[in-house]
Amino acid sequence: MKVEVIAGDDGYFQDLEGKGYRAPGPGKYRFGSFLSGTKQPYSVLWSQSHGVVWIDLNQNRNFADEEPLPDASKHFKVTFLPDARYIRTAIPGSPVAITMDAVYEKASAHTTEVLSLIAGNSFLGAEANGVAPASQLLPVVDGGALHNLIESFLLAAETPAVDVMTLSMSIRSFPNDGESFLALMLDRIVTTYGKPIFDGTDNNLCRVAPRGVTSVAQGTVASGRNVWRAMERSVK
Repeated sequence: MKVEVIAGDDGYFQDLEGKGYRAPGPGKYRFGSFLSGTKQPYSVLWSQSHGVVWIDLNQNRNFADEEPLPDASKHFKVTFLPDARYIRTAIPGSPVAITMDAVYEKASAHTTEVLSLIAGNSFLGAEANGVAPASQLLPVVDGGALHNLIESFLLAAETPAVDVMTLSMSIRSFPNDGESFLALMLDRIVTTYGKPIFDGTDNNLCRVAPRGVTSVAQGTVASGRNVWRAMERSVK
């Protein structure tokens, strides 16, 4: 729930329970709160006139010492909640995007994230899209075992509507030289059905990541990328 509040010349205002807060400056704001995925409450302050939002990340009831965030539906900027550190520690916490209407916390699994990056359309009702927003997807569960992974690729390759294939996981085995059983099977699937496999080269920030066994098969296309150093510094 959001309520209208007015901060005085010193920036101070009170919520409906009488708790005092400090805004970045005097004026009219909308004030509210949300629960993170770990059930931690965070206070939020919206300035409609300036089109920015503040989250009280350090929980000191002072929005003046927090970074103003632009409307995520227009500027595509996120911040991170400090109470929900990821297991894979490059990201400092749970990412949050805020528009002038709502708060969106990352709550999806890895596969959903990959599918969104591929075919997402009008994120948060704005102009940001995935790589191929008009594409159609056929998710196939791999089952967590080698033979199931091969069967999943066969199922996708045998489906007439499928043009290209990819996977949202990295697999490493020894030797990682394109001669493993999995690599040979993937090469045979691509050769038989004439449908390429595009395989990402893992996540390693500003460095091009090492390729997994699925990337070194002869019939697959390793799709690499890196992140500029300014972004790497911002997530450490």
